[in-house]
Amino acid sequence: MIEIVGTPDVAEYRSAERLRKLILEEWPELADSRNDEITIVAAAKCFGCKVQDIDLVVLGSLSRPRNLPRLGQLEERKSILSFVWTIEVKSHPADLVEFAGGKVFVPYSCGMKDVSEQAMKQAHALREFLKMNGAKEPWCT
Repeated sequence: MIEIVGTPDVAEYRSAERLRKLILEEWPELADSRNDEITIVAAAKCFGCKVQDIDLVVLGSLSRPRNLPRLGQLEERKSILSFVWTIEVKSHPADLVEFAGGKVFVPYSCGMKDVSEQAMKQAHALREFLKMNGAKEPWCT
């Protein structure tokens, strides 16, 4: 089962719906599974943290390890059983996105912005928020 939590009339919710579709393309059996749970939180808020807004938070607990899609020809196949992801959504055209030195940059009016750093800060904010609210800190990526 994949559940989306959030306000349906925001752009992040539409991104969550697209992500749900992509997950189901890779793992179609999750559509009706009662033993697998994925929750996508659209436009999540971490009140009290330095970074408060996270476009998407994805929490997953799977009944058995599942393979992740390969991202390259030589990459070793990886599998996961549980996960916490923070995702920074951008609507920039693909030809304006730059990949340099393991980082991702997109243009803004003030110049190119390192969105990898922005995404890392969001992952730390989620961990901090969960810890502040009594939850065990997960490893977030």
